[in-house]
Amino acid sequence: MDGQWRRFAYSGVLALAFPVACAAGEDDVFSRAASAHDNVSPALLYAVALQESRRPLDGGLAAPWPWTLNSPARGPQYFPTRQKAEQALRELLSADPEANVDIGLLQISWRWHSDRVDNAAELLDPEVSARVGAAILSEALRSTDEVLLGLGRYHHWQNPWVSRRYGAEVLSLQRRLPGELFDDG
Repeated sequence: MDGQWRRFAYSGVLALAFPVACAAGEDDVFSRAASAHDNVSPALLYAVALQESRRPLDGGLAAPWPWTLNSPARGPQYFPTRQKAEQALRELLSADPEANVDIGLLQISWRWHSDRVDNAAELLDPEVSARVGAAILSEALRSTDEVLLGLGRYHHWQNPWVSRRYGAEVLSLQRRLPGELFDDG
């Protein structure tokens, strides 16, 4: 899974799918995860992944990164392999089993969503992260009639201002995705 990935550069952002290309008609992790929810599109889920685990790359580009951890103690960390991310995650959780750490492609909060998987390391699997992230996003969107607020509740539920700002950032990313990346582009 660490291997071959096709990339699509656009507007200062690099579109990256796991583990196969994200092109119209191809079955990808975002399409599979979004298909279980009538209010989540693959492009919207991908935009959330960009917002959550965006890793800076050379040339001013960025990509969502599946082996990302983010905690108040250490900040965002991007690991070259799943194994290295798992090791760092084990260290974090051995010090505090209920640590405030966001994990994986969709940066699932271990503190708030640990009940959705059997163990934290599962969230470093892009398929699991996308599936759990799509479910959380669907629930957040259903919680309100206001799109920006619903999108933002994926990231921050309590503060409507922070939620709306986050929602606007995600929509901006989604609008910049090339139409051929997903059928719903």
